[in-house]
Amino acid sequence: MKLAYIIMAHQQPQQLKRLITALQTDTASFFIHFSKKAESAYQEAIELLKDVPNVYFVPRRYTFWGHPSLVKAALSGLRAVVESGVSYDYVSLLSAQDYPIKKIADIERFFEQNAGKQFIDYAPVDGTNPRAVGIPPWSGISRIESWYFMYRSKKIRIPIKRKLPYGYKPYMGYLWWSFSREFAEYVIEFLDQHPRYTKFFDHVFISDEFFFQCILLNSPFKHAAVNDDLRFADWENPNPTVPATLLTADFERLRNTHHLFARKFDAKRDSAILDLIDQKILQPTEAPQDNELVSII
Repeated sequence: MKLAYIIMAHQQPQQLKRLITALQTDTASFFIHFSKKAESAYQEAIELLKDVPNVYFVPRRYTFWGHPSLVKAALSGLRAVVESGVSYDYVSLLSAQDYPIKKIADIERFFEQNAGKQFIDYAPVDGTNPRAVGIPPWSGISRIESWYFMYRSKKIRIPIKRKLPYGYKPYMGYLWWSFSREFAEYVIEFLDQHPRYTKFFDHVFISDEFFFQCILLNSPFKHAAVNDDLRFADWENPNPTVPATLLTADFERLRNTHHLFARKFDAKRDSAILDLIDQKILQPTEAPQDNELVSII
């Protein structure tokens, strides 16, 4: 099982290295996008990871919350994976504040048993989705139907109605995903042949919550879409914002979830939670239990 990880980073190189160490196998590779906003942290990361095998830094850009630059950063990693010449079985998009909460053997076994499925959080952008409606600019419908012009994280909304190209139905969800090699290749080929699609999302506010969902759910791969991004995140209890920063007190929730990864962690605030995960989840050698998610998908 060959797994590729695209990691989006902008701070804490030591925590980035810890994430890579936790995921490392002989067949895993890491494609890192480090925001241009953080030059000194980027240089430190290069030094920390220079002797770690199968680590690649992809072309960088300045990234800002809510900005299309986040999509383009993810695509920089995805293109590097597809053009690497290596036939990876699955590629997962992570942030540098993520961490595995299943043993690597279990993660590999999960993808083997669910080969061909595409894992991402999604919902239609219509009145049935509470996140889609509400007051602009935050409603999903507004973000798709209006024009947005952004400078860094500042936005200007022009309420002139527009529609997704190609008659696509809009979907939304969170950015993070795990895709098969076949679908990863499809995404890059689709975008190369349909530049209008990317241009449309250059004027969508928080476009990273739509971009990949709309490709997948309007593609020949839609029947393989699983509405689960395999990431544990707490969106209910801000700490200090959402998703909540996970602390030692959250350990039992992490141990008992079906998810493969969790976010977000801050090693400067609480590194003990990562120590617990290492000691009580990732390092034990007893026979693995059946992955709960395998049986419910």
